[in-house]
Amino acid sequence: MTNRQRLQPFLDHLASLEDLTVELVPERFLYLGGLPCGGVFGEDDMTIRVATKRPFQVWAGTLVHEYCHYLQQQEQADEWRSLTLSDGTDIGSIINYWLCGHVELTPENRVHYLRVAAALELDCERRALGVIADWRLGLNKHTYAAMANAYVLSHEVALEHRVWIRPGSFTRHLTTLKSFFPDHLHAFECYHDRKRWREASDFLRTVCMGLVASG
Repeated sequence: MTNRQRLQPFLDHLASLEDLTVELVPERFLYLGGLPCGGVFGEDDMTIRVATKRPFQVWAGTLVHEYCHYLQQQEQADEWRSLTLSDGTDIGSIINYWLCGHVELTPENRVHYLRVAAALELDCERRALGVIADWRLGLNKHTYAAMANAYVLSHEVALEHRVWIRPGSFTRHLTTLKSFFPDHLHAFECYHDRKRWREASDFLRTVCMGLVASG
């Protein structure tokens, strides 16, 4: 069975959801708020977009990840609702503006916003590992979990150094990431332990992440 054949039942499921549109885009990455990314779920138009000019294990994992953001939105999960401030402002957008140098944040707001975003992503990644197992998508659990752990921990690195993930860096350095991270996720507070994650954080900061262009 080919990768696409294994994925097809899941794609058929997505196509059956009347309130959701899925676009598989033959590009290396997309842009969200000025930052490159592999995929996005847009609540405004209820569309998942995924860049597919990447290894199957990577873009298929991104598709599952964005589907899990859709599930968070449908359920109005606490982590999803927490991403919107009382005035309707999206915390994710504020983080992007800060990373791009367009706004400044107090230390207190930086901690709050980055950790709200990290909590959202950790919940999403837990759901994604369940979807991968339930749908038998053939995605490698350790590969997905290593990149998921790195993604969650990257929020702590961003908080400390105002850097973000370079496109494709997790894929290029997957072997090293798998040496740092297990095939499962941790409790949310665990990612705040800088002493425990110092070596992994330093690797992310110096090899996988960088300053964001302000254009």
